[in-house]
Amino acid sequence: MAEDDEIKIVLARLKTLPPSVTLNVGGPAGFKRLDRNGLIAEVENKSEIGEKVVEMYMEYLKSFK
Repeated sequence: MAEDDEIKIVLARLKTLPPSVTLNVGGPAGFKRLDRNGLIAEVENKSEIGEKVVEMYMEYLKSFK
């Protein structure tokens, strides 16, 4: 589960994205297209998708070490 500090970092980053940005998420249950506000909602609600977004962004940041 993502830490509160990680969630805050990712939310701050997502809020800087243009509203037109979308992310397509797919899996066994089907596909879902999320815009910036949808991504923010998923992270805030700590959904499975939101957790994955936080995990991916934190891995991205760690790659700069």
